[in-house]
Amino acid sequence: MDNTTTKEQIDQFNDILHAQGDDEDVNDDEDIDFDYFFTDFDKNEEEPESNNIPWLQSALAAANTATTSKKRTPLTPTTPTAATALKKFKEQDLPKYLSRNIKFFEESIMPLVVEIVTVSQDTTMTMDILLEEFRQLAYLEHQLQITNLDIELWTVYLQSGTGKLNVGFGTGENEVDERSLLQQLQYPQPISPCIWPDKLKTIIMDDPDVSAADKANLNNSICLTYVNRMLTQFRTEYLAYETQIKEKQQVLQANLNKEIEQMIHTLVMDYGTALYAIVNEGYIAAVRFTFKEQMIDSEFEREDKMRLCIQAFRTVVKSKTAAERANIEVKMLKERVVHQQIAPILGSFQISTPADMQTIQDDTTRQCLTYQYEQLLQRTKSELIVIHIRIAEAKANELLKQFDNDQKEFFQKLRASYSESSMKKTLANLMNSRLNVIEQRLQTLLNLKVRFFVKAPTVNKF
Repeated sequence: MDNTTTKEQIDQFNDILHAQGDDEDVNDDEDIDFDYFFTDFDKNEEEPESNNIPWLQSALAAANTATTSKKRTPLTPTTPTAATALKKFKEQDLPKYLSRNIKFFEESIMPLVVEIVTVSQDTTMTMDILLEEFRQLAYLEHQLQITNLDIELWTVYLQSGTGKLNVGFGTGENEVDERSLLQQLQYPQPISPCIWPDKLKTIIMDDPDVSAADKANLNNSICLTYVNRMLTQFRTEYLAYETQIKEKQQVLQANLNKEIEQMIHTLVMDYGTALYAIVNEGYIAAVRFTFKEQMIDSEFEREDKMRLCIQAFRTVVKSKTAAERANIEVKMLKERVVHQQIAPILGSFQISTPADMQTIQDDTTRQCLTYQYEQLLQRTKSELIVIHIRIAEAKANELLKQFDNDQKEFFQKLRASYSESSMKKTLANLMNSRLNVIEQRLQTLLNLKVRFFVKAPTVNKF
């Protein structure tokens, strides 16, 4: 398959992100760099950076609109007939993998449907009606899974805003303290912060149904009320879709077997919600890491009673973040080569084909020169990629040395500032915990990007 990102493929990602299949704007889409999918994930932001990504920015805006002002209206299943089954959905309502124009759904499920029609005694269920009924069932399953992802995200928003987010310190709702017994004895349970993510605040500020007065005074009470209202809406929608799926299954009865149910579920998970789930996981991870980081930062400030090491602590955190981010960039460049996503590395680099190449009349000569040109172009690109990786490695090494120096200075200051061994050990443990969170945050970023590269060609096939 051609790995070049086409405008049609980008529109598919856009559709996936807000669970729509409209393709009317395909010619207006812009080519983008998928590497910016979670550009600032390693910073204290609660969402992937989308300012420079037209498709992601518009998709997130559409998703926000859907969750603040536009409710998904569940369909009401009825006994299938040619009229109801074939006209149930408009084509633009369907995700691409369920589209009647693309025929991917038909090709995937047809062998199972043929088998059912062959042995079925139900003469009212023709091939066309069954296909449409199964398509409706897949669409309901699609909406159910999307809504479930929304519930997961907004539940994390609620837990973060109320200080009950589970991050392994035993402060969350029904959460076990994952710290060692020694750590628990050395210093008490951290105080949970109450953090309403910036992503949530942006959604509230963009919601036309929220009053100007509430936006001007966006406090804890307003955020709490808003999140609870959205969770109630999502849960209501989830139950509605769940009920409709059961009703649809009852209507189909013997025509719906386990093989078809499994096929529908696989199609939805692999082609319908996969990229939406990656985006959702990125949001959730960012909220969790920000929450955990602020817990550790606050705990360090509380323990450093004389405030002698706070500035050194912040300096180490900053240099560690820069060093670890540079290290991840090196790994990301290598992953790009593995997954053949090299266009963003080379940017607009291009060696123009000699203008007179195609004017050569002798076919053998022209083909030979064209082959030499293509080989030269490939070698040049390969060498440029190697240079990019070496530059990134050199930069990462410089930042690592800076971090090592800052860390050394921190521990020197810690030893000079406090004589009590217990205090020094507590602050040292907090520093190590903070550095571990930075590594985990950036490793999660890398894993999300790699998953995106692996999954994108599957969704891009349409």
